Amino acid sequence: RASLAERAILVERASLVERAVLTERANLVERGGLVERANLAERDILVERANLVERANLLERDILVERASLVERAVLTERANLVERGGLVERANLAERDILVERANLVE
Repeated sequence: RASLAERAILVERASLVERAVLTERANLVERGGLVERANLAERDILVERANLVERANLLERDILVERASLVERAVLTERANLVERGGLVERANLAERDILVERANLVE
């Protein structure tokens, strides 16, 4: 009887050890899954950050292109104004010459 009781205790102990090992394995698998999910989440965050940086860079480029376009338009407008002023000055000079010629004719 003592031998049977001893065997039952050993079987129970072996069963407890086996359950502990299986529980530990399940915990390790669960931890591995959590680590994997954390790694995937971290990768998603890094990809999202890279996308945001790329979008920011594209917006910055758009802003720089727009600024360059505005500067170019301002320069062209300024050139047009200078040409217009030059034309006005030339017309004023011609009108003044006409007046001087007219005066000279009147004096004659």
